[in-house]
Formats: sequence, structure tokens, C-alpha cells
Amino acid sequence: MNLEKLTNILKKSWSKETCYPNLQDKWSIDNPSLGQCAITSLIVQDYLWWDILFSKKYNHFWNQIKNNTEIDLTREQFWKKITILDSKIVPREELLKNSWTKNRYNTLIKNMRKNYTPNTNVPACYLFLKKDGKIFLLRRFNTGFMDGFYTTIAGHVDAGETFSQAVVREAEEEAGIIVKQDDVKMVHTMHRKKQSETFNERVDVFFTVENWEGELQNTEPHKCDDMWWFDANNLPENMVPYVKYAIECIEKNMPYSEFGWEK
Repeated sequence: MNLEKLTNILKKSWSKETCYPNLQDKWSIDNPSLGQCAITSLIVQDYLWWDILFSKKYNHFWNQIKNNTEIDLTREQFWKKITILDSKIVPREELLKNSWTKNRYNTLIKNMRKNYTPNTNVPACYLFLKKDGKIFLLRRFNTGFMDGFYTTIAGHVDAGETFSQAVVREAEEEAGIIVKQDDVKMVHTMHRKKQSETFNERVDVFFTVENWEGELQNTEPHKCDDMWWFDANNLPENMVPYVKYAIECIEKNMPYSEFGWEK
């Protein structure tokens, strides 16, 4: 979050309810920063880690960067230009001791959530199996996404689950093999953008493993209609494009890639 974006969100989020109580009857959209200084300085510190300054003469709060540059997002509330000479750094705890300030601060946070959608990256895991120069792939079926195309063992990472835990679970669910979490090795990470989805940014983490228990089998025939070991130098043409690209990166020992982003 940079200062410009934060400023725009704050301006949309200030309201009569977040204004200092004694000034609420004077608050208007024409002067939205009126009575917002204390809670705004707290928010700026939350996101940018800047010190909070206080002037007792004007009962005013604002922020200071480490190089002593001052940033005051609510100075516009003063109709005439003022010069502040009595500033001092104050801890945020001093502001939050005041129940009015604490309640208004929490209200401002709620308002900001309505005006800002944080970046959401959907996490997914993949198990890259290679043996004797061949790569194990599954063909998607009846899933609604890239059906008829080959991919690796894969799946979303559930809430409260790590990437490595997820790939161990997917290996058993999709291919019937038991993989130990300590045996999997991360070989590639892809940051992917997909234009067609609401949550269209994803982090795909690819793992490999040398040893597992059990025989590979199609344990989800309602989602997969074929699985096979393919020659690494002759992969099927009908592969999920980003998975094929990830495999190419893995073969080149590239630890990171980006896919689907406009150059």
C-alpha cells in the first residue's frame, strides 16, 4: 500500500461517524478531513510505519517519515494556513487510551474495508513426478476447466493448510499414493494471472518427490479419464498451458516464473 492509494481510500472512508465528537455537527463532504487527524495518523502508521506527531496548541495529529519529512493528510481541515512549532512524537497507545478515538478508529477501519479490496492470490499446489525420463500426467475430465487437457497432480490449498500439506493430500486423493510431507521438495513457484476469473491472481507451487507408497491409480474417475507416464521430450500437445510452461521451467532449474501477465 503506497501513500497515494492510502490517501484515496481514507478520503472515501472519512465520515461524520469518524469525526471527532465535538466537531461532528460541523462535518461535511466539503471538509471531509475535519476531526479525522488522530485516527488518520494511526492508520498511516498501521500501513507505512511512520511516527505520529502531536501539537498541543492545535490538538492536531499527523505523521513523520524517518528522514523527518512530515506527512499531514488532514491539514486541509484548517481553513487558513497554520504553522505548527510545538510538535512532538507520541506513541499510538496514548491515542488509543481515549475511548472515543478507539471507537472512531475501528469505525474508520470498517469504512476502509468497504472502499478497498485487498489483493487476493489463490494458492494451489502441484506434484511433479519424473521417473526414467518420463513425467506423470493426468487428463482433466468433467471439471469445467480445461477438460481434455493434461496436467500434474494438483489442487487448491485449503484454509489452514500449508502448500506441502496440500500436495500430500492431493497425491492420495487424485492418484492413491502416500507421500510423506518431509519427502516433498519445492522446485518451482509461479505467479499466474487468469483474466477470466473473479479472483484471477494465483500462486502455484510445484513440488517433486522421489519416493512414495502405493501404486499410481485413478482414484477420481469422475474428474480424470486418463493418466500416463509421458516422455519428457515428447509431452502431449493438449496440456494445460501454464503447467507445460512450469514443467519447462523446472527442467531448466528455474525456481520462479510469471504467467498470463501483460508485458
